[in-house]
Amino acid sequence: MMSNANNQSRESAPVFLVGMPRSGTKLLRDLLNRHPNIRIPETESVILPMLVKEWPDFGDLSVEANFDKFFSRVSKQLFFEYLRQDNRPMTQVMWKSYIQEYTPAGIFEALVRADTNNRYGSDIIWGDKSPSYINHVGLIADIYPRARVIHIVRDVRDYCLSISKAWGKNKYRASYRWGQSVTKGRVEGRVLGERYLQVNYETLIESPEVVLRSICNMLELEFSAEMLTLVKPSENLGETRGQTEIIPTNKGKFETELTPKELKKIEEMAFNGMLAAGYEPRLATSYRSPWKVILFMRKLLDGYHLSQAARQEHGFFRGVKLHLYNSKIR
Repeated sequence: MMSNANNQSRESAPVFLVGMPRSGTKLLRDLLNRHPNIRIPETESVILPMLVKEWPDFGDLSVEANFDKFFSRVSKQLFFEYLRQDNRPMTQVMWKSYIQEYTPAGIFEALVRADTNNRYGSDIIWGDKSPSYINHVGLIADIYPRARVIHIVRDVRDYCLSISKAWGKNKYRASYRWGQSVTKGRVEGRVLGERYLQVNYETLIESPEVVLRSICNMLELEFSAEMLTLVKPSENLGETRGQTEIIPTNKGKFETELTPKELKKIEEMAFNGMLAAGYEPRLATSYRSPWKVILFMRKLLDGYHLSQAARQEHGFFRGVKLHLYNSKIR
């Protein structure tokens, strides 16, 4: 029995959607979920890196007492709180009923399968959409040797505008972080070879069928025309909020909304990443490294603005919890 379970875990070939926040990960997830053979949770798991890092502390989870303590600890994560708010609580019994291997890979796969009601043995691909995993592509490759990673990248200039409008974050720190994370995701993605695919957000909204067919090809699935339509809005923020259609014009806003000074500085902070990801700088001619002390001050201000936005949307106590949690994982 254990041999079969081990083999099944090793053969697991999930799909992970990664990318910077406000880059179209929700849109892509919802389009992929329209395929009858793909199931990706609507709630970001986020817990995989923590699960792997703290694994030695949990003990043998096949021992009931250890799993009880593990569940009590992990179920305090925001993933579980969101499920409770959606009236879809993840119970200990439900999670355990899907476990076939007590390893980080097996435990996490069981969690996702339980959330999406996707039993082992079906022909449905399981997956996860957690943007912060852009910084953990190597980890994904290590624990899931057959995993496929789709890395969605949005033009840093529009990304900076979007993240500033959504949460009041500093455009220049956002640009620097975009350059660092996008580069890291791309470099670690090379380990996966053909199982890594970069998707540019602008191409997705301009030519969704072309992009979705390429993804289906990587996943070894037949293309489904249903993937071209949404049944509900993907966004609750920004200019595509509430839209149930793919908006092909949701790009290039930096052309009119950034000053030349802002544009040049953003491009300088993300210069190398832009070139690698297929974006041509307009004004910058080289990379400009920011001062660490200025980055730190901007980080503090970003934290304040993010906490304010979280409090307005979720209330004081839950907003503080959300902010602290996001600060830890980003």
